[in-house]
Amino acid sequence: MQYTSKAKSVAQQYNMGTPLSPYAYIYDKTRGNLRKYSVEREAIPGGYEYIVENVSPTASETNVWAQTYAALSANGGQSTFFVNLDAVNNPSMPDRNSSVFDFAQTSAFQNDLSDWLKLGPNPPTVNSVGLTTVAIINLAAAIFLHSDVISITATIYTVDHGRIELQWTAGQTHFKMIGAIDVNNNDIPIVSAGIPGQYRLRTGSSGPFFDYLSNHFGVSIYGPNTCINGILACVGDGHANYSCQWVTCGGVP
Repeated sequence: MQYTSKAKSVAQQYNMGTPLSPYAYIYDKTRGNLRKYSVEREAIPGGYEYIVENVSPTASETNVWAQTYAALSANGGQSTFFVNLDAVNNPSMPDRNSSVFDFAQTSAFQNDLSDWLKLGPNPPTVNSVGLTTVAIINLAAAIFLHSDVISITATIYTVDHGRIELQWTAGQTHFKMIGAIDVNNNDIPIVSAGIPGQYRLRTGSSGPFFDYLSNHFGVSIYGPNTCINGILACVGDGHANYSCQWVTCGGVP
């Protein structure tokens, strides 16, 4: 009964019961069982009533599920897979000589990474699982596990010692960048609304950060071009205009 209730819940969540989505797939992490439900819906006042019926998976689906379950088990039973990559040690990675700021402001670089993680060549291996990102994505495409959607989070360490995070969730067309962090462990603003705040900038690292804020967002910077162990404060005027100035500065070279 619990599986049937879950199937009805996901059918409603994903607006299923159409020719494009006639089945819901539910799996039991503890027992390793895949359950397949046919889904139909009937119009009722205020929406739809969902009718689900347990049916047998095909031989192909059973085979894919066995591979998927092995990957989930190797991943500690979790449906979110993690990949850590070092650009320096991955010659097949596209744009690998680019800085964290290049990736943060260039959609083409982000899409290059997405294509590589989804299609290769020589895609990275998912941590502790022994399957590449492409293999995981192909399994997720073969059976969409509605009860616990498969996703991949990739953390890429850039040549300038920053890092970016990209995430893919089954059903999405590509990986999306969800965050970027510079060498000083500052969150790099991805959208202008994320600019206000304080940033720690050490000697020699303020230049790229200044260039990113001014070139990508048109931010005005007040004070010296660099400080020793300085704290930069950025504010907005409420009209999409932003400015930054030093609030503490250990010294000016």
